[in-house]
Formats: sequence, structure tokens, C-alpha cells
Amino acid sequence: METNLTGAELLANNAIHAGIVLGSKTKFPINKTETDLKLIYDKKIIDTWSNKIWPIDMLSEVEWLVKKQAKINNYLKKGDLILTGAYGFPVPINDNKLIEVTSSAFGNVKATFA
Repeated sequence: METNLTGAELLANNAIHAGIVLGSKTKFPINKTETDLKLIYDKKIIDTWSNKIWPIDMLSEVEWLVKKQAKINNYLKKGDLILTGAYGFPVPINDNKLIEVTSSAFGNVKATFA
């Protein structure tokens, strides 16, 4: 078992704990969208990402995943489900109540925890 896993490895190995939602098949967008993102806990900025290109930046991690899995003789094939992750490392919520994510291109989302 590996220790000190990177964020990408944690997501690739354990993302199933978050569950999945499957929609209808979609094609990649013709236009790439640039966005700035912020992760905010109780009105405090926890992390930011600038000039991220959607969906290219996220999908570029698939190449890493394919190579990593091939090293252990696990070859991805057509029809396999790949759970994409998030930018940055997983950040525990702890005692924070209001979690927000802002995107300059896609809008904002928030969740309140009791």
C-alpha cells in the first residue's frame, strides 16, 4: 500500500466513496471555456485556481491514470467508467458550516452543513 498519495491518486483510487451520477452520453464541447475557481469555507477562501480550461485541464489527468494503471497490468478499455475528480487536494470540511465554490464562467454553488 502506498503512503503520501497525491490528490490525483486519492481521487483515482477512492472517488467511488462519493457516489456517481450517470447522465446521457455527451460530446466534448467545441469551445473550451476558461474559468477561475475559488473554494470558500465559512466566507474564508481556502484555495483558488486561475485560468483553468474546461474540460481539457480535467481530462488531461486521464492520460496519467491510464499510465499508472498500466504499470500494475490494469488496462482501461472501452466502456470503463472513469470518475473524474476535482482540482487540488481533498480538503476536510471539519466544523465549517457553509461551503461555497465560485466559477467565473459557470456561476456559484453552496452547501450548508448543520
